[in-house]
Amino acid sequence: MACSPMSSLDTKPPSRIVDRRRYSPARPTGWAAGTSAQETAGRSHTAEGGSDLVPALGRHPDAARPEIVRPSRDVSERMSRHPRKDTAPEMELRRTLHSRGLRYRVHVPVPGMARRKIDIAFLGPKLAVFVDGCFWHGCPRHGMLPRNNREWWRLKLDGNQRRDRETTQHLMNHGWNVLRLWCHESTSDAADKVCDRLGVSQVR
Repeated sequence: MACSPMSSLDTKPPSRIVDRRRYSPARPTGWAAGTSAQETAGRSHTAEGGSDLVPALGRHPDAARPEIVRPSRDVSERMSRHPRKDTAPEMELRRTLHSRGLRYRVHVPVPGMARRKIDIAFLGPKLAVFVDGCFWHGCPRHGMLPRNNREWWRLKLDGNQRRDRETTQHLMNHGWNVLRLWCHESTSDAADKVCDRLGVSQVR
């Protein structure tokens, strides 16, 4: 619709034109501060008459979001080659537990949760043991973010930790005792922790 020019006798100032796709007066500045990556990734702010906006972590809402790009095919192939089970620390722990006379099951499906498995399961006492890798599970001592494509990795690793918490809580709700070990722990110390949970003597 064409707009007529403002008359010279019209004393009203021109109305302010706001691009609602880029600015929303109702949105508080810095609302994303203090939120975790997974919370921010799943939260959107809708401007009136505009589209969903998800500001980046720690940035002003009008600042440009960093580009989140999936890893290249070469990186994806290298990631897929990393073992997800039967890792060296897990195998060493299993051998040590077996040498102490303990019997267990490995890679037992988590009841009621598809595609999730317990690394080492003691079915009788219902003890679930997980041997978590420092990088993939966010070790507080050795965890780090790659320099390239940091935002994608932040979301990925935060999702892994959220998945771990969900699995642990689910097992506890079903009467399981859950023990999570880091792969950097010594094999003997890890085996001692398992024995403590089982209430058996620590025979070295």
